[in-house]
Amino acid sequence: MNLDRRHRGFTLTELMVAMTVGLIVLGSVLTVLVNSKKNYVTQDSLARLQENARFALNYIVRDLRMAGYYGCMNDIDAVTDHVNNGGAGSLFDSSVPLEGFEQGADTWKPSDSTLRVNEIYNNTDAITIRFADGSNRIPVEEPYMPQPSAALQIAAGNGLEVGEIVVVTDCASADIFQITGPQDPDIAGTINHNTGAGVSPGNATQNLSKSYEENSKIIKIKSVRFFIGTGASGYPALFRDSIKVSSGAAAPQVDELVDGIENMQILYGIDTSNNDGVPDTYVNATNVGTNWDNVVAVRITLLAFSISSATSAGEYGTGADDSLKNYDLGFADAAADKTTGQTGNRKRRIFTSTVQIRNSQ
Repeated sequence: MNLDRRHRGFTLTELMVAMTVGLIVLGSVLTVLVNSKKNYVTQDSLARLQENARFALNYIVRDLRMAGYYGCMNDIDAVTDHVNNGGAGSLFDSSVPLEGFEQGADTWKPSDSTLRVNEIYNNTDAITIRFADGSNRIPVEEPYMPQPSAALQIAAGNGLEVGEIVVVTDCASADIFQITGPQDPDIAGTINHNTGAGVSPGNATQNLSKSYEENSKIIKIKSVRFFIGTGASGYPALFRDSIKVSSGAAAPQVDELVDGIENMQILYGIDTSNNDGVPDTYVNATNVGTNWDNVVAVRITLLAFSISSATSAGEYGTGADDSLKNYDLGFADAAADKTTGQTGNRKRRIFTSTVQIRNSQ
C-alpha cells in the first residue's frame, strides 16, 4: 500500500545527519561560551591585580613622602621627644624617620630591633616610616602657654583625644608628647602633657623644651610599618603596623591592608658626594650602614599576583608553582635580583615607584 509522501518521517540517515549538525553547532556555542568565560575571568583577575597593587603602592608612597616631617622644619635634631618610646625601633621612637628590613636579615636597620621580624614573609623587605600627619594643623591660641609645663590652648572642636601622640612646632623647634588630659580635649580646648599614670606609654617628662606661642601648630604623629605577611587566605598580603588609640592607651596594631601582594623590595638612594639631595647610589637596608641621614630617596618595587590561578576560576585555585618564570625586582644584589612566583600559576605584574625624601635630613 502506498502512503502519502507528506506523511512520511525522517530516515535514519537524515536523523543522524541532523544530530551531527546539531552537535557541531552546540559544541561551537559551548566553546564560545567557555572561552568567553575564561577571558572574562582573566581580565577581571588582571584588573583586580592592578587595583590591589596600585592601592598598596599609593598607600606606601603617600606616607613615604612625609617621612621625617615634624612641622615646618628640616632639622631632626631640633625635635624633642617626651614619649616613653619603648626602645629603639619601636613605632614610638621618632629619632629615626626611616628604618628598613632587608630580606634574610635578623633585625631592622639602623635600630637593630627585632620587632615584627618573625611575621615578615621570607625573601621580602619591609619599611618603617615616622612623621607628623600634616593634613590637620591645629593652631595654638591665646593665652598660649605661660611656661613649658603649662597646658596648650587650642580651639574647641579640634578632634583630639586623650592618649594621642602629637607634636607642637613653631618652625624653629618641635616637641613630641602624649596628650594626658583633660578628659575631652575636643570640648575643653586645652591639652595637657603630664607624666604619671592615666595614659600609655606616657610621657617621660612634663616640661617641653620651651613655651610655644603665636604661630605654633599641633599635629598628630603617625608611625607605620609596612611588610609582607601571611594573610587570612594563607597567601602573601601587605600588612600595616600602626599606632591606634583606645581609652587613653596608644599601642601598635597590625592590619592586613591588601591581598595579592607577593613580594616587596626596597632600595635606598644615598647622597654620598656633594650634599645636593640627589642620590648617588641605591643600596639595600643592610648596606645603608650608618648613612641613614643621607637617604634622599626610596625605591619601592611590588610583585602582585592574581587571586585566581590559571588552572582554576575560583579564588586561590590550586596549581603548580610558577617556578619557570623569573621576575626582576631590582634587589641591587647582582645575581639575586630575580625571584620566582610562589603562589601557583597566576598572572603577575611588577609595580615600581621612587620617592624623594625631603624632610629627614
